Parts: sequence; structure tokens; C-alpha cells
Amino acid sequence: MEQSMTCDKELLECIANNYKFDNRFKNYFNKFSNEDFSDFVYQEIMYYCQNMQQ
Repeated sequence: MEQSMTCDKELLECIANNYKFDNRFKNYFNKFSNEDFSDFVYQEIMYYCQNMQQ
């Protein structure tokens, strides 16, 4: 049995958008960093999506 879910590019981009635009995500994850951690995660996921093979 697979232990993690398989995500396509579209689903990953939706998750990334939550980190960037949903204040519930932003406020929670930014508690763990002095900088805008949620924006960092957003940028990294989007970078991954742009460079993933389809």
C-alpha cells in the first residue's frame, strides 16, 4: 500500500495556492519562522511544478 498520495501538477499548484492566499495556512505556518515561510513554501512548490516532467 502506498504511504503517501500521488499528486499531479494541478493538485500541487492548488496546495501551493493555499500556502500563499489562504490566511489560515499563512498564519499557521508563519508562526514557525521569522520570515514569510508560507511564501517560501509556495515558491518552492511552484518551482517544482514548473520543472517536473509530465
